Amino acid sequence: MRIPFMAAARPIKQSGRAAGRYFRLYVDSNNLGGFTEVGELEFLNQAGQDLFDIVPPVATHSSAYSGGTSAMHAIDNNMTTRWAGNTNNNEWMKFVFPEAVEVFGITVRSLGLGMEAYTDRAIRDFRLEVSSNGIDWVTVKAWTNQTGWTPAEKRTYML
Repeated sequence: MRIPFMAAARPIKQSGRAAGRYFRLYVDSNNLGGFTEVGELEFLNQAGQDLFDIVPPVATHSSAYSGGTSAMHAIDNNMTTRWAGNTNNNEWMKFVFPEAVEVFGITVRSLGLGMEAYTDRAIRDFRLEVSSNGIDWVTVKAWTNQTGWTPAEKRTYML
């Protein structure tokens, strides 16, 4: 569902959903590996569809291990690519949509078997944030102690 233009100026955070143009997945810590890595990420609309496929955003990141591990690689529907931040904590991916969208959940997939499947690099403590300007962030929902990842495992987190 698309949000009227006026709503794009201020993010909406309600139980079960968040709306806005600016979103950030902030990773407080991973499972104690050297880098923070996400194989694939999806933002889900109310129907459970991936918003990245419907309204493609611009994706940026706090850091990337190499040019081939940017935030765009976490949303490209390709399990042979990934986002890899340089450290095991305080890393993030930011997504700027061309218009306001409603997010009802996210899915996170760990690295696949074809990759260096270091499950200790999977995210453990993280949060979804929304912003009206891409600078000042409000936490929509946080998840902690997400351990025991297996290669290419997909987990769904509803808001």
